[in-house]
Amino acid sequence: MTVVPVHLSYPEETLKSVRSKLVEKLSNKRSEIDSALLDRLMNDDLLLRRYIKRRNGDPETSVTFISSVLEWRKRMGLPDLTETSFPSEFYEVGGIYNYGTDTQGNPVVHIRIRLFQKIEGILDILKKFSIYQMYRADELAASKGPEYGWVLVFDCTDASIANADIDMANFVSSTLRNYFPSGQKYTLVHRLPWLLSAVKTLVYTMLPGYVKKKIRFCDEKSLNEHIDKENLPDYLGGSGKTNDYRVFPDGLSTTRDLTTKGILTMSEDQLVKTNQYYDKLRQFLYPVTEESTK
Repeated sequence: MTVVPVHLSYPEETLKSVRSKLVEKLSNKRSEIDSALLDRLMNDDLLLRRYIKRRNGDPETSVTFISSVLEWRKRMGLPDLTETSFPSEFYEVGGIYNYGTDTQGNPVVHIRIRLFQKIEGILDILKKFSIYQMYRADELAASKGPEYGWVLVFDCTDASIANADIDMANFVSSTLRNYFPSGQKYTLVHRLPWLLSAVKTLVYTMLPGYVKKKIRFCDEKSLNEHIDKENLPDYLGGSGKTNDYRVFPDGLSTTRDLTTKGILTMSEDQLVKTNQYYDKLRQFLYPVTEESTK
């Protein structure tokens, strides 16, 4: 029998009430919602409790919240996404990925700000990839037990103004606030350059107080207070090698191939700019040395 932690211990009557109202509200709208997630909520008490937690245990507002989540997930096409729905370049670059745990055993999602640049054409699929990776961490944490959550790490090492995308930062923040169940433990911002301090201040104005309290800042000296070396990738001073965190699923297609298949909608000009961007990242991530050419 699973022990329900105190922060999720709502009365059985609350769960029954929320489920009953969800069925009443959504039974004729299954084609407009993520019906698979609704079915899970009907049977998984802990998952339902985590969504109810986001509305402080109130049944009425919980129903409204869950309904909006189910509709949003359907609009975004999230129920149909798999790891092969995304360009192979996303995995090759390794700008967003799941890897390791923090010192408390919570799964970690890593985002390397240095590898991002706002390029029209791939923004929508990049947003979906971000959501996909964060949901993976949330599901992994839930599978470990109700006491676990997950952590989001923004590595800002060598990031510049060219890598700062306020719209993307606001998208990630608003998505976590409005469409995720309770589960994220905290956000860790690593080595924020002073050049991006103004961006941080602007982003902070968009965040509610409870979100700000979850944000922690660290440098290379204090990073290991949160995540042990054996759970960090090599570029953060950890023991994780490239092949440990840049994992390539079978069946991937390139950005151009996905566009040819009609899965992505990009103009030839956007494709050229995107491929030029990928080439620059390859040069940064996989520099050619005299040794490698011998």
